[in-house]
Amino acid sequence: MEILLRKDEMLALDGNRCGRLVCCGEGVLWVTQEGDGRDYLLRRGESFQTTLAGRIVVTAMADSGLSLAHNVLAGLARSPRYSPFKLAG
Repeated sequence: MEILLRKDEMLALDGNRCGRLVCCGEGVLWVTQEGDGRDYLLRRGESFQTTLAGRIVVTAMADSGLSLAHNVLAGLARSPRYSPFKLAG
């Protein structure tokens, strides 16, 4: 499934999302998953596989394109390309 988000638009996915692959095709995405204290910043060509069952929130930091899929190649999940960062509070 491919989705276009404008800058500052958010996409919230509820339910069991464990194993979901979020791929950034264009732009910059900020990904958060429920139960994970880290946030993930994805740029073009990078992806992130969810590891927890809770809600996922994806925010576009710029006009962005993303795709969502189930990762059928479990080996890819062991080395996701993402950039974790913590928000200053």
